[in-house]
Amino acid sequence: MKDGFFKKEAKIMLWLYVMIPVIGIVAAVVIPYLARHSESPLSFEELMNRGEQYTAKGDIKKAIETYKKAVVQKSDDSRAHEALGNAYYEMMGITIRRSAANSEEWEQIKKQGQELSGLAIEEYTKVLQKNKDNWKVRYRVATELFNQKKYKEAIEEYQQTIQSKPEYATAYSMLASAYLGVGMHVLALKNIEKAHSLDHDDEYYYFDLGKAYYFIKDNDKGFEMEARLKAMKSKYYQELLDYRFSKKKEP
Repeated sequence: MKDGFFKKEAKIMLWLYVMIPVIGIVAAVVIPYLARHSESPLSFEELMNRGEQYTAKGDIKKAIETYKKAVVQKSDDSRAHEALGNAYYEMMGITIRRSAANSEEWEQIKKQGQELSGLAIEEYTKVLQKNKDNWKVRYRVATELFNQKKYKEAIEEYQQTIQSKPEYATAYSMLASAYLGVGMHVLALKNIEKAHSLDHDDEYYYFDLGKAYYFIKDNDKGFEMEARLKAMKSKYYQELLDYRFSKKKEP
């Protein structure tokens, strides 16, 4: 009897010796999984806060996922659409800054950037439907249209940005560039002057004028702006020099 008892006990001990580590591994996987999936759904405000936390940490992918959930919860709340648009916009910037090993890879990066830009504009458009005076969002929409060389559409958005934020010098400067893109040179120069009257940044003013003059092939005035920047030892001098020698000049 004693031999049978000890044999049975030995088998139990062996079973425990084998199974306890297995049970520990299973518990380590299953318990957190159950905890995650048994959590109560986050509220809209909690999702917005968590999205901000992910953004602050630089985890833009998770921020996008979180803001998407917020949009589903409250599709009529423009804050969620703006936050999601901003996250797409930031992801676009991260994407296009990636280095490419070859031209094919670069084309793929550009395509991804364009897709993210489109998603950002889609969200921003929803924001502007709720609040047409949100000048920050409108400015971003205008600038994305400008980057896509949709100058006429960009002009309209920059004009509306200025209506909401009439002292925003950068919007006048970008509006000037858009006017150059459609051949409206007089209006372009007028808006460069307006930008300068607001920010009084002489260096950028000469740079902006120099680019405009080179773009419209008024090289003498372009040289004059270049000389002023050189005399000021401006950081914009080399940029304007590079622009003068560029083969394809963009507005």
